[in-house]
Amino acid sequence: MTVNRTFVAAATAIALLPLVAGCTGEDDAGAQPSVGSIVSAGSSGFTAEARANSVEIGTADRLEFIVRQVVPQGFTPAPLEIETLVGEFEVIEERALEPVAEADGSTRFETIYLLEPFLPGAYTIGPTPLIAKEIDGGRTLELTLEPSTINVTSEFDPDSALQLGAMKETLSIPPSRTPIVIGVVGGGLLLGGAIALGIWRLSRPTVIPPPPADETALSRLRHLLDRQLVESGEFDLFYTELSSILRHYIEDQFDARAPEQTTEEFLAEIHGSTLFTGDDQTLLRQFLLHCDLVKFARLEPSVAQAEDSMVSARSFIERTAMPFRIAAVEGGAS
Repeated sequence: MTVNRTFVAAATAIALLPLVAGCTGEDDAGAQPSVGSIVSAGSSGFTAEARANSVEIGTADRLEFIVRQVVPQGFTPAPLEIETLVGEFEVIEERALEPVAEADGSTRFETIYLLEPFLPGAYTIGPTPLIAKEIDGGRTLELTLEPSTINVTSEFDPDSALQLGAMKETLSIPPSRTPIVIGVVGGGLLLGGAIALGIWRLSRPTVIPPPPADETALSRLRHLLDRQLVESGEFDLFYTELSSILRHYIEDQFDARAPEQTTEEFLAEIHGSTLFTGDDQTLLRQFLLHCDLVKFARLEPSVAQAEDSMVSARSFIERTAMPFRIAAVEGGAS
């Protein structure tokens, strides 16, 4: 729903009108901070870029902060503790895009963070430390992105305040009517606050719950098949996206950090876990190690092996989603 912010400011201004009779009407405007929205750095084939979709937003707006990392072959980026970097912003949503294999053998990772401010002011995001870890070794690559400053402005229109200051001289309140004035001021404040609060609530976007994790994953598997990467011999890209689909399903369904972890880290974490049966752990081990051999060791799989990997992924998703489906039905019935 689109709401005219001028109307919100006007409603608030009407409620505050009796309070400005004793004000001077002066408005001291401070200097705006210098801001920058794009920073980048690189080291030993490890490059990164962080950017915001705007350097100035209002308190009712949301900010997109995007971190893109390109890691050399055989490396994977370490998880980013975004909450410690964004300061006064609240992280509303975190969305990791599909990794993209570059022509030189490196891989591009990109994550979009949706941030929401609380109070007006100039806020700094970063500096952002990034680490890339070697998959089959102990080496690490490190770099730090320079901080970026975002200016958050108030939704209240300063022109309305200036107009109220100019009108103060026309207001005259007889001393004998003080109780009436207090009542009018209090009622005006309550009315204006209620109107502004109601309009602010209506202006906020409606949150639509995401579809079930298995529906999203199975839809992405069908889309991957439609691209016919196996038929065209693009096994590297096929296995990269197939592995990503299964890892994101595990994250969404079981709240596990599979997309941010290496295969060894993930398998070590689920070892002995009650989240997966012994058969499921065996399937995941074979599936993920086979994907890594194709992506990083340049294994040339056959068409039959690629089809078996697709069947294994779909079977795992359908089998592990069933308990969640049953629980959802029983919860709705109760």
